[in-house]
Amino acid sequence: MPSGQSIVDSLLERGWVLADSQQHPLGKLQGCKALNSQQAQLKIKAIAQELMAFLHRLPLVAGSELERAARNRALAILSTLGQ
Repeated sequence: MPSGQSIVDSLLERGWVLADSQQHPLGKLQGCKALNSQQAQLKIKAIAQELMAFLHRLPLVAGSELERAARNRALAILSTLGQ
């Protein structure tokens, strides 16, 4: 980094997008959006597989209210995904 140049300026020169920076016109970097519908479908399938694996394993703690709530939430998410 050249002397007198701030870290923010150095990162912006290299094409970094900083969420809190008002100096950069692009604003926040959205890392969770799919590039296209095919990528979105692949991500949905991966999430559904993870949830199914979670539901098929035995509970870690018998009678755990937290785990029961998590399992109910996983079932609700799967139903919205159409799985």
